[in-house]
This record gives sequence, C-alpha cells and structure tokens, in this order.
Amino acid sequence: ARSYGVPIVAYHGDNGRFSENKFFADIDKFPEQGLTFCAVNHHSQNPYAENRIRYLSELVRTMLLHAIHRWSDAISVHLWPYALRSSTEVDNLTPRSKDAQTPVDLFSGTRIQPQLRNFHHFGCPVYQLDSALASGKSLNKWKSRAQLGINLGPLPTHARSIALQYSTRSLD
Repeated sequence: ARSYGVPIVAYHGDNGRFSENKFFADIDKFPEQGLTFCAVNHHSQNPYAENRIRYLSELVRTMLLHAIHRWSDAISVHLWPYALRSSTEVDNLTPRSKDAQTPVDLFSGTRIQPQLRNFHHFGCPVYQLDSALASGKSLNKWKSRAQLGINLGPLPTHARSIALQYSTRSLD
C-alpha cells in the first residue's frame, strides 16, 4: 500500500496474529490507523475478503489440477503456494470487462498497462538458456543448450517479465 501511496486507515481482523504485541506496536507508530476485531471464524464480518479468498482458492485448485493432469511426474499439490502467488498476480493485472481497469489500477489510482507477452500458464514447461551461452561463450556442440524447468509464475523480487522456475533436474 505504501509503494502505491495508499494510506492504511484501519485494520479489521480476528484475535490471532492481529492481537500480537508487535502488531500493536507497529500500529501505535501511526496514530491515524485503527484496529477492530471480529470473532474468530466469523466469516460474515468481512465478506469481501472471504469471497476473494474463495475465488482465489478455486482458481488455484483449477490451475494445479490442470498442471498435474498435463505433467503428473513433475507437478504436485506441494506447489500450491506458487500457484496462489501466480494466480493472484495474473488476476490483479487482468482488466475487468465492465471498465477495462485492473484491480491494481483501482487500488493505486494509476493506469498500469499489463504486458500480456509476459503471462504464461502456471506449470507450463520453460527452457532456461545455459549461462555460458547467455554470457556470449560457446559450448561443445553435443552439450545441451538449455535446461528444462516448470513455470511457477512471475518472480516477485524482479521485473514481471522474469519467471520463477522449478528445475526438473531434481526429479531425475
């Protein structure tokens, strides 16, 4: 929120992580922020968040089952955190049909044009060029030029055009 210039006015959560002393201390640094609590497992108090969680859970389930069906030797349900991050990233950068705005546009108040060429399906095969070739060196003609991997979505710490990949070498 801070990176987009959106101030946080209030938090609404359960008595779990939100009631810890470290969280209270952080909120005390910003007197304009408030905190309210709801009952534990009382889903009706935050329907927007619960609907979003349900929607993303169904999306992740679909993506994982599709990837497992296509590549059962390499993909398993243990990759669900990566599928969640990938589906959230794609959903946040996909324009809505009613107003052609993305959720990131609405949140930040800034128009962000998604680069569709950087969107790749979770679990699809990717090929990483050998680092020697990438640095301009030559290789023996019988040596493999690329390594096979699995696309896990965009790399969160770099540009959105860089993909996080899982190496299939550990599967051999």
